Amino acid sequence: MSEPDNADRRALATFLASDGMPAPMDSSPLLGALGCRIEGAGEGWVRLSFTPGAQHVQGNGVVAGGIVATMLDFALAFAGLTTCNPGGSAVSIGLNVCFLGPVRAEKVVVHATLAASGYRIAQAEAKISDLEGRTLATATGALSMKRNKKSQ
Repeated sequence: MSEPDNADRRALATFLASDGMPAPMDSSPLLGALGCRIEGAGEGWVRLSFTPGAQHVQGNGVVAGGIVATMLDFALAFAGLTTCNPGGSAVSIGLNVCFLGPVRAEKVVVHATLAASGYRIAQAEAKISDLEGRTLATATGALSMKRNKKSQ
């Protein structure tokens, strides 16, 4: 019996098989609420954009740190998912975030890559930038990988 496919992995695979035009990444309600779009991807890397809204802003007018961490976490996992076959998954088992500047409730770009990858564990890196290219936050994370063997 085969395992059900991860909806995020399936959405990434659909993007990779397409013409590469940016597309909504709405495989979960949270991604939709964060205005996530896939801007580019390849094996071991992904570029996403997010447009957080007013509901993600804390009292001082910037996006809450937990939301920033969530955007980085999605990108790290998606970089891992680009290396998985149907039924595979990439699950965060460690996440370190450094906040370098305020993230506003406007479009930001997140780029993530796999820095090292074994069969079961991968290490990934990500950064959030504003549209002027300023790095606003970075993250590193360890991922538990379930790649699944290709069907024969």
